[in-house]
Amino acid sequence: MGDIRINKFNNIQPKQIEKKENAEQKTEQDIAKKPELTQKKPGEVLDYMANSSVMNQSVIKTKKVDVNKYVDNESADRIEKVVKAFEETILKSAEIAIGEFGLSEKDSQDVAILAFNQRFLV
Repeated sequence: MGDIRINKFNNIQPKQIEKKENAEQKTEQDIAKKPELTQKKPGEVLDYMANSSVMNQSVIKTKKVDVNKYVDNESADRIEKVVKAFEETILKSAEIAIGEFGLSEKDSQDVAILAFNQRFLV
């Protein structure tokens, strides 16, 4: 009971003139800081969105792997032969798809890979 409250007496607060002035100054500063926005054409927005995936692509760094750390020479030769045989088989399948269906090279390779996936992975 011995505390005297200067700022608040019977739920009446004195006007705070300084704070209002500060608030007015802040709003003027906020208004001054707002950048001017220009309206973009829809075509520009769509072009930006279409090209944004190209801009965000990361650069792939090729790294030489020392195979001898992981497998011996016999296994490395065997794996190399299997990979070469796989690539040859896919390319032969792609050539057949080009001859039979008249597909482009990329499409024919996609068809050959899909056929391999259906045959061996599913």
